[in-house]
Amino acid sequence: MTRARVTQAVVVAAAAIALLVISVVAGRGYPQITIFDEAVHFDYIVKLVDERTLPTVADTLSPETLREIACRGTETTCATQLQNSDIPVAGVNYVLMYGPIYYGLVALFSAPFSALTGVSLFDSARTATSLLTAIGGVLFLLAALRLGARKGAAVGLLLATATAPLALLQGATISPDSMGLLFAGAICLAATARGSWRRRMVIVVVICCLAALNKANFIPLATAGIWLATIAPTDDGDWRLDWADRWKSYVIGVAASVLPLVAQYAYNSWRVSYLPDGVPADGGLNDILYTDRTLFSVVADGTIQLMQPIHDSGFPAVPELWAVGALLQALIFGGAFALVLMSGAAPTSRIKAVAIAGTAGLALSFVFLPVTFYVLYHSIGTQSRYGLPILMLLAIAVVASIRGRAASWFLLAAGIAVYGCTVYFAFQ
Repeated sequence: MTRARVTQAVVVAAAAIALLVISVVAGRGYPQITIFDEAVHFDYIVKLVDERTLPTVADTLSPETLREIACRGTETTCATQLQNSDIPVAGVNYVLMYGPIYYGLVALFSAPFSALTGVSLFDSARTATSLLTAIGGVLFLLAALRLGARKGAAVGLLLATATAPLALLQGATISPDSMGLLFAGAICLAATARGSWRRRMVIVVVICCLAALNKANFIPLATAGIWLATIAPTDDGDWRLDWADRWKSYVIGVAASVLPLVAQYAYNSWRVSYLPDGVPADGGLNDILYTDRTLFSVVADGTIQLMQPIHDSGFPAVPELWAVGALLQALIFGGAFALVLMSGAAPTSRIKAVAIAGTAGLALSFVFLPVTFYVLYHSIGTQSRYGLPILMLLAIAVVASIRGRAASWFLLAAGIAVYGCTVYFAFQ
């Protein structure tokens, strides 16, 4: 192994360990159950561990989940005896239609970890999520470095972005949204790999279908990933859409980009087919979110939410870190748009392809997510964290386009500073 490869391995491992440590610290430093459906996500894992099978859709929360809710409540204690009737939507677990991608991985780790260490299954599941976040950081860095990013710039942007309050809260607590970093990195790595276009497409489609099964808001990322595999060249030549020579490939790629949606729809349809008569899968949750606003206003509101996926409503709840997160997401989205619009902005063709595919996926999410909630439930359900997977894909393209040594050192210093401030505030 060359010295350069050894250095790269050390840098990537160090960044992953740093991300793992801060995620574990944040998870342990946040005693409450998050408002982002953490209780029902944990209940899914409890059912996998206890019953060793897929849980029943529209099932209610298990006793262990109810105990965690009581122990971690702001107005309840471990002595409080909660019943499902005390929980919103009668304790129905409204996420059991999600594929067991995240939940299965967490269950495989957290069950033996809890048995061996005596740590509660809840805290073990948070630790497992932190481990997945660190693995996602590795894939993010490998993808950025493959596209030519400087090591310092890539590590700096990863640390700053992944430790922004809302992103850190997803990566440190029990949530399938924590898989955004992992799937963005894996998709980018597979889509820009050298070799047979056909083999690359097959691998990317499989990864993208798994991402879509993980959670519906990953569908825009999955679709963008297949578009990326379709247009990304296998060399560093000038980027172009050569319609005359490759039009069949583009037709296949566009057709294949529908497969993640088909996979998610087929899985959900199969799960809902087992529902008891008259029992909604979500327990009536979307009825609570009902709106009489117009479709246009719902889409406009969803677009605003999706453009701010990392800065607010997270942990640590510090305005200064929220401001840094707001600046980061503006730089990433703005940088990606510049790569798309400016013909000379991308130094390699693959970076240009990532920026174009990711921006197209972002535009798709502006329409797909709000319209899905509105058409199916006539509700407003688009949340800012749903834009996190696409943001991470675009961050890979942006950091790979930075070539200056000074800019690289600045990003590294800024990332370490944000990381240090987050650790400091997490202990306050």
